[in-house]
Amino acid sequence: MSEIDAIRDAHDKETVAVFSHSDPIKLVVAHYLGLPLDLYQRLAIGPASVTAFAFTPFGPRLLFMNRSESLPSFKFEDKEQEKEQENEEQPHALPGV
Repeated sequence: MSEIDAIRDAHDKETVAVFSHSDPIKLVVAHYLGLPLDLYQRLAIGPASVTAFAFTPFGPRLLFMNRSESLPSFKFEDKEQEKEQENEEQPHALPGV
């Protein structure tokens, strides 16, 4: 977990991919979901599957787990970033118009 946290810290607000075998992935999922680590074997992680988390100010969010079908493109952004982008995209009114 210390390595995963170090990777997160080194790539704040970036998307990163970490590849591993199923048991370490299950341990990471259990840890971030707050599940007892002695029950991690109840989770299923298949070969070449994808598990994704978003790390928010409110804590980690599991986006999907053990996904093996084609993945849609997605971009996770927190509400504050969405508001900033909306303000940038809206045309600004000219004074006196």
